[in-house]
Amino acid sequence: MKRIRRVLAASLGMVMLLMAGCAAPSSSPAAPPADNNQADTGVGGGKFTMGFCINAMDEFQSEMVAIYRELCEARNIDVIVTNADGNPHKQLADMESLLLQEPDVIWVMPVDPVGMVPGFQAAIDAGIPTFTPLVDESIKDLTLILTQDQYEIGVMVNEWLDKKLVENPDLVMNVGYIWGALGFAVLNDRYQAFVDGLVDKFPGRVNLLADQTANWSSTEAMALVEDWMQAFPEMNTIVSQSDEMSIGAINALKGANVDFNEFFISSFDGSPNAQNHIREGSMHSTVFYAKRAFGETALNYAERLVAGENLRGQIVDLTREVCFVMTIDNIDELLALYG
Repeated sequence: MKRIRRVLAASLGMVMLLMAGCAAPSSSPAAPPADNNQADTGVGGGKFTMGFCINAMDEFQSEMVAIYRELCEARNIDVIVTNADGNPHKQLADMESLLLQEPDVIWVMPVDPVGMVPGFQAAIDAGIPTFTPLVDESIKDLTLILTQDQYEIGVMVNEWLDKKLVENPDLVMNVGYIWGALGFAVLNDRYQAFVDGLVDKFPGRVNLLADQTANWSSTEAMALVEDWMQAFPEMNTIVSQSDEMSIGAINALKGANVDFNEFFISSFDGSPNAQNHIREGSMHSTVFYAKRAFGETALNYAERLVAGENLRGQIVDLTREVCFVMTIDNIDELLALYG
């Protein structure tokens, strides 16, 4: 069996080389080689071993991995963590490394779902179950998906702003919308919920002045909003696809001496930094992602997969079980329940 898995992993390496040759122009840097020493292992005789194939260790994923480690330790589950640093080629190398180490189950947070198809298929061929939080047509038959409906999350991002508009019939919101990335269906869904639920619902009162990506970066979001403040002095609302970018926007707005009683921010993640900004009044709303609750649920499914239950191809929607609108009015209650 080990020999079969090594052959599969070697085949995955060949797929990586072919993808690099077809997808990258000659001036692009070569894809990083697989480096088993990059895997952060915590294997030591637990009841089973779980691999975590992570896209990038940004603030959100770093916090999630810390929670997974704590929860796995409590359940006597050994852990192997790889970090792709946002590089889809490296993530395929990471999957190759994980297959060679033969974990019992692998959690995959893809850099690019389409680019990760060979990785999911190699895991199937090796007899190792996988699961992921991303819904994408390319992988939906290859893995178990534990997801949150991104359109519904967009609806939740709208809620505080919608209430503010209803309570203040003369209020006009001139909006800058910050994308995390472009070209992903799940993020398109979140944006479409904003358009449907605010721009189209309140014609003439919610005006989209600009939308642009900041690549999940606080620094890029800060520079973007600094430019917007010059180009659109009437802008008074920011809707962002992540707290990290929202905080960059807030830093830009503080530099412009904006009054946060008259400039509104709504976001997603519910990170500790965002919680601080909600308490100080510079962020008005975020969709709090109850990471610990999701982690417990994910491990429950991991145990079912390791026990032999075939859940491949299933999509489980956990949106309203793990996501909650957080404002100054309920932050303490939510953290007491799920923090």
